[in-house]
Amino acid sequence: MRLIVEVRDYIAANQALIAGEPDPARRFAWTQESLLMTTRLAQAMAWALVRRAVHAGEMTAEEASAEPHRLGARELCLAQDDGQLERLPPYMRSLAERSRALYARVARLDDLLGAA
Repeated sequence: MRLIVEVRDYIAANQALIAGEPDPARRFAWTQESLLMTTRLAQAMAWALVRRAVHAGEMTAEEASAEPHRLGARELCLAQDDGQLERLPPYMRSLAERSRALYARVARLDDLLGAA
């Protein structure tokens, strides 16, 4: 949750700055990575909520393993950096890397639980 709030606050605080960025490549990189971070974190949160439902007895493990409840957008969220991160400020780069690392950890857990 802390990472979600951190990303939200960073994007909100810097949106006006990036809108005035004269370099279209930097503007694109910022927008692209903002969307990727949001997608990664939303997917991880949705997955965690499904696991919480299983733990609370509101859903069976079999239901949670069904495709609609598995971690989504893997190809997009785990894609290798295409060089866009270099165009970003260091703090945003850190947020992007942390969101990707979190998503990768959740993907490994999803694989383990989906195979069980």
